Amino acid sequence: MHPRFSFRWLLDELKDTMSRELDFAEEGKNSEKCKKDLAHLKFIYVPDVLWSCTSKRILTTEFIEGTKISQATNLIDSGLNLKTIGEYLLKTFAEQVFHTGFVHADPHPGNILVRKNPNNKSDSQLVLLDHGLYESIPTDIRQPLARVWQAVVENDHHAMKKYSSLLGVDDYRLFCIALTQRWIGAAPNDDDFLSNFLQSHGGVKGFSRKDFKKLPAEGKAKLRTAFRDIHDQMFDVFRLTMYIKESSQRLKSEMCGLI
Repeated sequence: MHPRFSFRWLLDELKDTMSRELDFAEEGKNSEKCKKDLAHLKFIYVPDVLWSCTSKRILTTEFIEGTKISQATNLIDSGLNLKTIGEYLLKTFAEQVFHTGFVHADPHPGNILVRKNPNNKSDSQLVLLDHGLYESIPTDIRQPLARVWQAVVENDHHAMKKYSSLLGVDDYRLFCIALTQRWIGAAPNDDDFLSNFLQSHGGVKGFSRKDFKKLPAEGKAKLRTAFRDIHDQMFDVFRLTMYIKESSQRLKSEMCGLI
């Protein structure tokens, strides 16, 4: 399906993460560290681990009643504010990504419950579950990563390029697209066919399949080629970010060995 994409690095990554996820004693430790890191955020709760009933094969925690964060109707019927819940969710993961560097790496709706805050029934509280998979982001990656996000929000291409380069990334636009999962056009005056094309058609959301079908054969071919190229380049960015992560981990291990 993707001839340019070597899956070996992905399989190696999955092998490592799967072994960590299946060690429930390790998950219990992750849970306690997360609870300690986020203790100052009163709108987040991490269930206590019952260590007397926990081992590498079994994890037992405090039971918490709650509603899946994706069940919006039920949350509204319970008198909870969706806007507030959304803000709490963003603040929780921003705290991990940009401050603590210890990041819950599996935050799907089944792992995030919402309940009324026991200390303030008019407010909501998020309950974070399943702490088997975490990623640690060292300071030398976390700080420029935060600046990259800021640059994307401010549409500052100079800063995007500057801080992406500190992470070892040359193609800053593709890196920012992969990171934020949103289209980022070329910098002003850059001669980029795809960016210019989309800009002239109202942006990514303004260009539909119906619009594509109206294009002449030559235009369709050119657009397909542009999207295929950016797709292949994106895989290169994924491999590079994995290399950065592995290099950082090796450096950390070497430093610990020297100490």
